[in-house]
Amino acid sequence: MTSDPLERSVISYIHGQFVMMDENSNVADAVKRMNKKNAETILVTNKEGKLSGIITDSDILDKVVMTGEDSDQIFVKNIMSYPVITISAKATVKDALELMKINAIKRIPVIDNIRILGIITQESLANVIRTSVLEKTFRPYRALVREHSKPIIGNLGFVLQFAGILIIVPAFISTFMGEVTSATGIFFCCTCLLATGFGLNAYGERTPLNLRQASILVIISFLILSLFGSIPYIYLNPFWNGIDPLLLFVNSFFESVSGFTTTGLSTLSDPEELPPSFVFYRAYTLWVGGLSFVYLFMALFYPDKKLASMKNILGGGGILRFKQLLKTITVIFTVYTIALVLAIYYFDVGELDIIDSISLVFATITGGGFVPVSTFIIVDNVEQLVILMIGMILSALPFAFHYGIFSREIKARQLTSPILAYFAFMTMSIVLFAILAEPPPATNQQQWWITSVFHVISASTTTGFQLVNLESISVEAKIILVIVMMIGGMAYSTAGGIKFDRLILVLRTLLKGNMFFHIRKRKRSLPQPISSTSPPRKPATLSGANNNLINKIPDSKGSHISNDKIDRNDIKRNTVSTTKTSILTATPNNKTMRDTIFVIILFPAVSLGTAVAISYLDGSNFFDTFFESVSAVTNTGLTSGITSQDLGVSSKIILSVNMIIGRFEIIAILYIFLNRFRSRTS
Repeated sequence: MTSDPLERSVISYIHGQFVMMDENSNVADAVKRMNKKNAETILVTNKEGKLSGIITDSDILDKVVMTGEDSDQIFVKNIMSYPVITISAKATVKDALELMKINAIKRIPVIDNIRILGIITQESLANVIRTSVLEKTFRPYRALVREHSKPIIGNLGFVLQFAGILIIVPAFISTFMGEVTSATGIFFCCTCLLATGFGLNAYGERTPLNLRQASILVIISFLILSLFGSIPYIYLNPFWNGIDPLLLFVNSFFESVSGFTTTGLSTLSDPEELPPSFVFYRAYTLWVGGLSFVYLFMALFYPDKKLASMKNILGGGGILRFKQLLKTITVIFTVYTIALVLAIYYFDVGELDIIDSISLVFATITGGGFVPVSTFIIVDNVEQLVILMIGMILSALPFAFHYGIFSREIKARQLTSPILAYFAFMTMSIVLFAILAEPPPATNQQQWWITSVFHVISASTTTGFQLVNLESISVEAKIILVIVMMIGGMAYSTAGGIKFDRLILVLRTLLKGNMFFHIRKRKRSLPQPISSTSPPRKPATLSGANNNLINKIPDSKGSHISNDKIDRNDIKRNTVSTTKTSILTATPNNKTMRDTIFVIILFPAVSLGTAVAISYLDGSNFFDTFFESVSAVTNTGLTSGITSQDLGVSSKIILSVNMIIGRFEIIAILYIFLNRFRSRTS
C-alpha cells in the first residue's frame, strides 16, 4: 500500500452499509430494511437483477417525507437517481474524489464485473485527507507495523501454532515410553510454540504477503522454531555435566537448527546414549523441516497463485498444486517411510528397535542425516546400505516425479531426462571419488566401491550419512564431495544445494550461445466498460489514462453492467500478461536465469566467507573448514572433523546461520534486503 493516502486504492475505504432492493419494492419496506441493517444507501435492481438506480437518505426525505407522500404507495424506482455512477476497485482515492466533484455526488458504489464490493462516501474519504498530516508524521511507524509487520506477525502466529501441534507427536511418544525428562522438555517446547503463536496471532493480521514479507516469514519461522526446538536439548542436556549455560544454549540451538534445516551436522558423537524417544524427536524435526511445513500450512489459507513466491523460497511445490503436493507428502512419502522402516527393521533385527528404525528412515527420506546409533552404518551390512541409498535417492527426486508415478495427472516420464542426467552425474562422481580417494587400511576393493557409492549418494542427495572418517581421505576426494554437495539434488525435493536442474538450464543456455532465456509475452487488454445505450443524462467521467477506472451502470432499459475483472489483492494491475518461457532462445531479462546465476555464485561465496571466519576463529585447516561450511550451507551434514563439542561458540553460530540461509538457497535473503533484485524477480 502506498504511503500517500490519495494514491491508495478505494478498496481500503469501502463499507457494506447498503441494502439491495427490487425497483418495484415500496419505500416503506426499503426504510425498514435500512433501519434493520443500519444502512445509509439503497441500491436498486431491475427484474434482471442488474443495478438500475441508487437511493440515499436525502432522496427519501426530499421526495417522500417532505412532500407528504404515502411511503406504502411509492415505489423505490420512482425516487431513485439514475444512471448509477460507479467506480472500479482499482481506482484511487484521488480518482474517487475527482469523480464525486465532477458529478456532484457524495457516494459511489465500488464494483467489479461479478458483484458490488461496497460503497465509498465523500465523508469517509474526507477523513482520509484530514488525517494525511498525521499519516506523514507517523508514516515510518505505521508502514512498519501495519503494512509490513502485522501481516508477518499474524501469519507467523499461525505457523507457530501449527508447529506446536506437530511437535506434540514426539511429546506423546515420550510420555507413552515413560521417559519423563524427554517428555517434559518436548511438552515445554510445544507450550512455548502454541503460546507464542496465539499471542502473535492476536496482535497481527492474517493477510496475504508480498515476496519480501513471505521471505521474512519463512526465515523467522525456522529461526523461532529452532530456538524453541532447542528447549528439549537444554532441559535434557545431552552434552556433559557442568556445561556453561551459554555453551549449553549454543550447542542446543546448533543441534536444533541442524534438525529443522535437515542438515544433520551434530556435536553428539554417541546418540545411542540418548533416551530413545529423544532420538525420535531429533529425527522428527528432520521430517517437519524437510517437508516444508511452513509452505504447507500457508497453502491452507492462500490459493496457489498467491504462493508462487513462497514456492520459490521453500522449493516445496515444483509444478504441483497444493492438493497434489499434500497427497505426495502425506500419502506417497508415508508409504515410502513405512516400506523403508519395515525393510530396515527386517534386515537389522536385534540391532535397532522400531523407534530407532523410524528415526533412521526419517533421517533418510528427508535428506537429514541424524543416526540413532553411531555404529549402525557399517560397510559389511550391504543390505542396509542399499536400503539407505534407495531412501536417499528418493529424497533427492522431485515431488512431481513421485506424484507422477502414482497418478495419471502428471506423466513421470516427462521428468526422466533430467533425472537420468542426474544419475549419470552421480555415476561419474562415484568413479572419480573411488579413484582419487585413498582407501582406509584393511579395506578390500569391493568394500571400497560400496563405500564410494554410499558417500557420493549421501553427498549428492545432501543426506550426510558417512561410513569413514573423512579427515583421512585425500584432498582430491574431498574436492569431489565438495562439488557434489554444492550441486546437491534435484529441484523441488527435500535435498539442498544449488540443485542439479539449475545446472541443466545453464548448460542448455550456453549450448545455444546465449546467457539468458527468451520470454515471449502476449498481453490481452481487459474488456472496456460498456456505456449505456440511452441514459437519461450523461455523467461526467475522468479523462485521460484514468478513464478506464470509472464504470457507468445504465438504467433498467440500458445495457448490462460491465467492468474490469480484477483480483482484489492485485488492484494495481492494469493488464494481464500471459508469459511463456522457452529454454532454447534468449533475452537478457529473464528472471529464471538471473536467479540461477545468483545462486550459483552465492553458494561458494558464502562457503568461502564462512571458511575464512571459522579458520581464523578456531585456527583450523582452511580446506577442512571450507568442506564443513559447504556441508552446512548445502544442508548436507558430512563432516571433516570440524564440527564437534570443542568448536568455538562463534563458529557454531556461523554454521547455524549457514544452515538456515542454505535451507532457502540464499534467495530469501536477497528478497529481503535487495529491493532492486526483488522488484525484478517478482
